Amino acid sequence: MEGLKDRNDNLSPPPSINLSPPILMPDYCFLDLETTGFSPEKDSIIEVSFVRFKDGELISEVDKVCIPDKSPLNDFVSKLTGITQEEIDTEGVEFTTIAAEVAEKIGDSVIVGHNIDFDINFLIANGIPLENNPRLDTHELVRILLVGEESYALEVLCSKYGFIHESAHRAMSDVLASKKLFEFLLEKIEKLPSEFFDQVRPVLEGKTDWYAKTLFSGTGVERVKEREVEEKKDNEIGLIEQDRFEVLVPEKGERKFVRIGDNQKASELVDQLVVENPNEKFLLVTTKFDFYPNIKPFPTPEVLFDRERLGGFLDSREILNDAEATFYLKCVYRDVLGYRGKHFFDLFSFKERPMWDEVKITEASHPVFVEICESRKDYQVLSIAPYAFFAFQDLELFQDRVLIVDEGELFCENLLFSVSEEYSLQSYVESKEESVSVQGQFLVAEFCKTVIEVENQQKMSHFPVKVLLPEGATYPQMTERILALDKKLSGLAEMLTNPQDKLVRWVSYFPERGNLMVSAWHPDSWREKKESLNAFAQVWFHRHKITDDRNSFFKIFGSGGEGAQISNEVLTPVRDLVIPRNLTSASSPDFNQSCAQQILDVFQNSCPEKGQHLAVHISSLEAMRSIQEILGKSMNKSDFLIAEKVNGGAGKVRELLKQNLEKRGIFMFQRLSHPDMYLGNWQGLVVQKFPFAPPHPLFDKFEMSFKQAGNGMSFWDQWTNPQVAGNISRALSCIDAERVYWIDPRENTPWGKNMMARGINN
Repeated sequence: MEGLKDRNDNLSPPPSINLSPPILMPDYCFLDLETTGFSPEKDSIIEVSFVRFKDGELISEVDKVCIPDKSPLNDFVSKLTGITQEEIDTEGVEFTTIAAEVAEKIGDSVIVGHNIDFDINFLIANGIPLENNPRLDTHELVRILLVGEESYALEVLCSKYGFIHESAHRAMSDVLASKKLFEFLLEKIEKLPSEFFDQVRPVLEGKTDWYAKTLFSGTGVERVKEREVEEKKDNEIGLIEQDRFEVLVPEKGERKFVRIGDNQKASELVDQLVVENPNEKFLLVTTKFDFYPNIKPFPTPEVLFDRERLGGFLDSREILNDAEATFYLKCVYRDVLGYRGKHFFDLFSFKERPMWDEVKITEASHPVFVEICESRKDYQVLSIAPYAFFAFQDLELFQDRVLIVDEGELFCENLLFSVSEEYSLQSYVESKEESVSVQGQFLVAEFCKTVIEVENQQKMSHFPVKVLLPEGATYPQMTERILALDKKLSGLAEMLTNPQDKLVRWVSYFPERGNLMVSAWHPDSWREKKESLNAFAQVWFHRHKITDDRNSFFKIFGSGGEGAQISNEVLTPVRDLVIPRNLTSASSPDFNQSCAQQILDVFQNSCPEKGQHLAVHISSLEAMRSIQEILGKSMNKSDFLIAEKVNGGAGKVRELLKQNLEKRGIFMFQRLSHPDMYLGNWQGLVVQKFPFAPPHPLFDKFEMSFKQAGNGMSFWDQWTNPQVAGNISRALSCIDAERVYWIDPRENTPWGKNMMARGINN
């Protein structure tokens, strides 16, 4: 069936690994440390290991456990690394006593490792003079050479590609794993296409001091034609085999509402709709692309690579630093392979996202985007993110399709904000031109002082601030300064000095970056956008339980509330809600300690056997770190304890979960929605804090309007309750546990209990 392709259809299978005969290495030192923390100034080295090879011959090595001299060993680090206090007491040495030996044996070799700058910085802070040693970071290299990995963590890659890594987070184990990985990468480099080397060689020779460029001096091989990808057949699409029910496709302008509380079942139902209606074309609006691997996502311009702009990226820099050189090689390699989508570029968040903005397509008229639209117009089903749908819903290839709205509550929120105008001063504040940057910073400072602090009586803090501007209020004193900064900001000046009737405006200030953003929203534009949805036949998936015939949430915030309501118990699993007694106040300094004890009690009672797992939803990164450390002191070493954004990124923790399925353990997460979560044998789900989003100025305006209407309708009931119930269900629905433990004391009220019950049982 056309359009039902694998998202990774351009990816080849993992290459076979052959690391013999050994690759000769000029003078490489493979190095890794274990430490008590992340700060070279405050934390201690507790293990140092390295092996140095010259021309393939081992010439020196060190493998020593060290006595902490700054921060002490704690239970969390001990559990993570396997280094015990007993081992330190019996085998540990003062690092100062081996520093001279370490420095001598490393010498002037090339230092190799995974995220090697971390280790080098620790050694420098402890008196080892490595400032002038060349370095090769295997983490940089794998991001160039291995496309579309779930995770680039060392232990995950070693597990996937079969390298020996007997004890992750022990230094010598990591050293040997890094060596194997490096040899594997050298083989990959030798087999790169010749056209890749032809393109990058002049740039690497003349535009960067990045030491790893010495590895990319080969000639490569002629590129083999990309393998043809067969489109998936109808019978390869997973269907709901039990308790199936019919969801007839509505006519144009009609709606059907389907209550769904399980992500996997939503995916199966979409597959069923597509297969059973072969003469219809569909457009799925979703944020959960991972749950729909058979549906080709529709890329918007900003997620497509533009090879012409890569030239501009080079021209804007006299010399490329290490991160820029890595990103450049990554782009060229994917371009040679024919990849365009952002998801193939595996962006390294804070370093590479700004660089992506310099090489992405910026206009819908770009030939690559036009070509994609043309090539996909006959696909039976496409998927698209909500924000992108509202920007491109008028494209010809989307017309006359049945619209399937996944997560209707989230869609309505995107619909609400889709008509907002935004003016950001970030590009001016961070401009490379000093005069522009200074002028932008002065404008932000004056705006904060006069508009936010004085006229709107909003106290500034170190946290982001959002302020609703009074309807009709004017700020002529800002006009001259705004236009002096850039004439292109005339729309912003007009918005502040001569606002339209009924225009809702708010200001957002972000202290961390010094950025100011002014936003505007008009109800007429919102109504027009809602009415435009009537051009589609619509199937809405929703999370909250519709309790009246009016379906007022979708009537007010969607495209209309009229339509058949469909429900089936297979789509909405029922869970038991347990609220323990004697919960510690969230404001208490012992709150995290209390949460950890509650989690441990649930774990011990609900997961007595191997292969049983407990999921824990945590509210913040800080709470997760604290609770993880506390739990680490009490749990058995044979049990696993995994936490998102503490052990690594989302891809890494999913891989770690898959590797530990046979063990008993706890999986803590903040925001993670992925089919892999269904692999766990979940005996329970603990919610540490109620997931409640902070208020937004536009919502404040709506609440005031509801009160002024005087028709008895409550904004809280019509918007907040459905949104909160939807958020809870969305956050927890990948964990198919039958029992949910709610240990948040803040919302132990009838409303809170009701909302939690609605969120987990719909």
